[in-house]
Amino acid sequence: MSSRRLLGAYARNAWTTYVVTDIEVDGLNLGVNSMISFASVAVDEDLADHGHFTINLKPLEGGQADPDTMQWWRAQPEAWAEATSNPRATDKAVTTFADWVRSLPGRARPARGRSWPMSGRYDQVHDASPVDSVHPFGDP
Repeated sequence: MSSRRLLGAYARNAWTTYVVTDIEVDGLNLGVNSMISFASVAVDEDLADHGHFTINLKPLEGGQADPDTMQWWRAQPEAWAEATSNPRATDKAVTTFADWVRSLPGRARPARGRSWPMSGRYDQVHDASPVDSVHPFGDP
């Protein structure tokens, strides 16, 4: 069998693991506010659970939390405590996340489509971080 046919057969028979991620923030402005936590679940096409990942992040150096967002967090003290305990440096967190993604069965892919329950845009791990070259899902 040719390598092209073998690769095609592999692709048809290999399953995909989807990684669905949720983030927590202290505001909606990139470079000013911080992503404080993110968590992912890995599922296959049948929604079988293949693992969970969660990590809390240190705030951006020089960043400021949004007062309105912090007012909301003050009404959620248990969630705030969970989202801010044992924070890790962003570069270490992204490396740990990438290792977790690479350990998943099948071919891990980010789930397509996004939903924000609030206005704003905060869909990258600290845009100005020193880990811009780390791509957990391979090259962009």
